[in-house]
Amino acid sequence: MAGRTGVLALSTTLPARARAFLERLGIAAVPFLLWAAYTLVFVGHVAFRAVGDELFTWRSLAATESAILGMSASGWLQTRGPESYVLDRLATGLHLAWFAFPIVVGVALTVWQRARLFEYFGWLTVCWYLADFGFLALPVIPPWMDDAGLRRVLLDRGWIEYAALDSNPVAAFPSLHACIPLAVGLFLWFRVPGARWAAMASGVIAFLTGAAVIYLGEHWVLDVVAGWALAGLVAWLFVSARVRAALHRIPGDPLSLVHRLDAKIANLGRLTVPSVAEEGSGADVRPERRAA
Repeated sequence: MAGRTGVLALSTTLPARARAFLERLGIAAVPFLLWAAYTLVFVGHVAFRAVGDELFTWRSLAATESAILGMSASGWLQTRGPESYVLDRLATGLHLAWFAFPIVVGVALTVWQRARLFEYFGWLTVCWYLADFGFLALPVIPPWMDDAGLRRVLLDRGWIEYAALDSNPVAAFPSLHACIPLAVGLFLWFRVPGARWAAMASGVIAFLTGAAVIYLGEHWVLDVVAGWALAGLVAWLFVSARVRAALHRIPGDPLSLVHRLDAKIANLGRLTVPSVAEEGSGADVRPERRAA
């Protein structure tokens, strides 16, 4: 009798634990799936960006910048003093860091603020694609291409040769180098109150990167200002109560679905596995989520 009871208990226990294991395995994969989806979105942005120089006439902002500032900011910065080995490399480092920076922040959110990861990718995606439409509609010649007297520091004195890999040299307006760090900072400011220090640091990085790309001759001042404005626009789109109310009125209320997905992501891994005693008692043995 005891042996038969043990067999029955075992047959009850294994399916429940198997279900719990499979659910844990599935929810553990969710962050990886989000990263994979975002990677595909980013690849789409790269492809979209690459065709931005093929449809419309290239334009220069030299006359506009000179009318506003009375000079070329890139030329002014490059001629204010002797060529600086350290400054060239610091500027090149900032030019490179903008690509790694949102990835580092995304990894930190994956570990400590999973509920915000989906929306974070949404902010970045909107930045990428709104900028792509700008590249498509207004291909802008960068200062180094417009003025033969300017050095292209990335090629002449940079510490890593990657400028030649650029698939669209006129994808300049707005500057994503200026936009992305500020957009990340605004996201952290509004969505992760405990990381206000990181938000302010992101703002400093956005300012320094904007100055760096102007010095390098890769962007006009107007490109950089447009990049900062784009970051502000994206933040407004995600934070504005008016925009949120409009999204809730869309048939099917997709925004509520996003909120529910965020809640599920926040609870990833917070499962209880029923004990053998509970399973053998005939109680409901479905794995439950703990409160977030």
